[in-house]
Amino acid sequence: MKNIFIYIVLFIICSCFFLAMNPTFFNPSSEKMIKKTSDITTTSITNTVTAVKNNPVVSSWPKIVYLGIITDKKSNQQLTLVQINGQRYSMKCGDTVSSVELCKVFKDSIEVEFGKEKKNFRKIDY
Repeated sequence: MKNIFIYIVLFIICSCFFLAMNPTFFNPSSEKMIKKTSDITTTSITNTVTAVKNNPVVSSWPKIVYLGIITDKKSNQQLTLVQINGQRYSMKCGDTVSSVELCKVFKDSIEVEFGKEKKNFRKIDY
């Protein structure tokens, strides 16, 4: 009788262990449950967060027109006439208006800096 009791206990332990290793062996309804868990696992793997590289916002250049140079005869000081986005300004080298810095002035063109980029603009003739 003792031997039969030991065999029954061993059978129950082995059955539980076997069911834990292969849960679909005796219960076909648990197969849906396994598929759902695998779907959840698959979904969580496919929905991983990727790092997004932050690109700096580059604003576009304003409309710049070089109109010419005027000279004050009394002080002999030169001013450059520049039109930025439709507004006219008299500027000297180093002046900044609307984030546009006047870097160099030539008879036929100017060099300006906007952001960290420099561009040359030719004088327009009316």
